[in-house]
Amino acid sequence: MRNKPNWRPLLTAILFVTGFPLACAPAHAADKGGEKSPAPNAAKGKEKDKDTPQDTAQYIEYRALPELGQIQISNGAVRGITATKRLTDRPGEYAKRGVFACVDKTKRHAYHRHEKMDGHEIDTRIVIDPPPEKTKDEAEEYEPSFIVRVVVTIDGHKKINCSLGDSPTGDVSVFGVSIFPEDGTVDASASDSDGYELTLPEASLKFDSPDVITDDSFFEDDPNGGDEPEKAKSLKVVAPAKAIDKRAAGVTTTGRA
Repeated sequence: MRNKPNWRPLLTAILFVTGFPLACAPAHAADKGGEKSPAPNAAKGKEKDKDTPQDTAQYIEYRALPELGQIQISNGAVRGITATKRLTDRPGEYAKRGVFACVDKTKRHAYHRHEKMDGHEIDTRIVIDPPPEKTKDEAEEYEPSFIVRVVVTIDGHKKINCSLGDSPTGDVSVFGVSIFPEDGTVDASASDSDGYELTLPEASLKFDSPDVITDDSFFEDDPNGGDEPEKAKSLKVVAPAKAIDKRAAGVTTTGRA
């Protein structure tokens, strides 16, 4: 009788030869995939920076105080994630209370207030423009501020037409404007790009003076005690915030009522 052929050794050999590449394929595929995968830390870092909540914001505050005979217009700032989110999420609500949030970088916002106080009619217009584009020469951490302008008309005569915060040219930073109807005067506090205090000509502070207070009206005190300004503010300094970080303490901006 003929013996049955034993195919087992042959089948084993065939399976070994054909199965070896298949067994190795996943390992090679995994290796190639690993080489192409992006660096996880870098991607997470970018996402984290993008998603980090804002923890500071600026605003302009308008306060009419008839019982104290004055109107105050000044810069302010909030700090902390919760406070910043509250101001950012509800600019219209705060605007009704005279707090104009500096949060919208897409368009201009304007606010108007009218007061009758101590026999005078006072119209105030606050205009807030988005921050200008950052230039390549400015430091990475520098953030341009909102451009704010305040125009005050008293009894039909324009009395103030100046920046509030950093001026567009960067040579003057105005921190606040005060109006005293009973006294018939105005005033403003400001500094130059190096942080030195600036003043206004005394004659220009009176309601009945024809002078209109602008960014160019501010000057440095004469160190020799003279009555004339040491120099008018006509410098063209480009980034005052690099010299003074007073924006964090309240230089500028607004939202819409």
